[in-house]
Amino acid sequence: DVALFSDSHPFGPAGSIQDNLTTDTLDGISYSAAKAALRGYQKENGEYVNQSGGTQRFVPEDLEQTALEITGAENRPVAVDNTGAESGTRVAVAAIQNVYRGDSTVVVVPRMPAGTWALVNGSNPSERPIAYRVGPGGARAIPISTTATEVAKSDMYQWLIQMDIAAGPAHWMRAYAKPV
Repeated sequence: DVALFSDSHPFGPAGSIQDNLTTDTLDGISYSAAKAALRGYQKENGEYVNQSGGTQRFVPEDLEQTALEITGAENRPVAVDNTGAESGTRVAVAAIQNVYRGDSTVVVVPRMPAGTWALVNGSNPSERPIAYRVGPGGARAIPISTTATEVAKSDMYQWLIQMDIAAGPAHWMRAYAKPV
């Protein structure tokens, strides 16, 4: 068993390992890396799976401004060195056109832990890796009818928990994230 977000997903091309897990904070560079990763996932036969590179970005409240700046701002700042090249040796900041403007929808999820984020390809509704639903405040227990399902008939499960947000199993190649 492999977690939805993992650095050891099997069944890549020619039996290789692929990952959709990062430890990077959300910024323009990590966003670009996430898009590249989503576009680069391949099946065992080498066929590319996910061409869009992400349509929704899930962030907690503390990353809302950062997320909106990455895909909402007309220009983005870049650090440049003394030759004017984009570099880690910063001597100045310049503004360049933001190529990611309007690229994905930012979804702010107040219940996500601070600093976490996920880029998701939600272009195919039947293959979304994260089920997000805003419901009534808090979780509540609802009795399940014993005639509803075979699971309920087993007497092992007698309550259904309704929650505001849930992440469920789906195709891991549809998401790239920095989880808790």
